[in-house]
Amino acid sequence: RLVENGERYTVGVLVQANYGARDLLRIDGVPVGREIGPDVVPAHRSGKRAVPPRTTTEGSIIVVLATDAPLLPIQCQ
Repeated sequence: RLVENGERYTVGVLVQANYGARDLLRIDGVPVGREIGPDVVPAHRSGKRAVPPRTTTEGSIIVVLATDAPLLPIQCQ
């Protein structure tokens, strides 16, 4: 994403999310997880449905944010 505020800066974000049930996967509002069966991409749970993320402690999420904007460390919190 380009941000302009007198000068031009770039902001990029990468998110790796690994939690939830496949049939709950939506991309741009489309329930694509229902179309991607275990015959296409095998699940490590061998077909079992994962517990929804609000009640599970399984899974992980990693977020990496990068920018060339001049920020102080306190502004990154």
